[in-house]
Amino acid sequence: MDNDGFFEVFRERGGTHLFAGHDHNNNFITEYRGVTLGYMTKSSYNCYFDFDVLGGTLLTLDQDNQVREEILSF
Repeated sequence: MDNDGFFEVFRERGGTHLFAGHDHNNNFITEYRGVTLGYMTKSSYNCYFDFDVLGGTLLTLDQDNQVREEILSF
């Protein structure tokens, strides 16, 4: 994979949280160089999945632009 510079531009412009897609059997949230990165929970019953990680992610943004992530299970 080529580095197209997206991550650096995202950080330079004040980006703090970046979430992408879903995985069928995993959740992943970590902080890297000041940015919270998340690869989130599968929320439907199609394809393969594990009932133990089926759910969704609730993102709450407060008045101070602080983000709270909460993984919800079904």
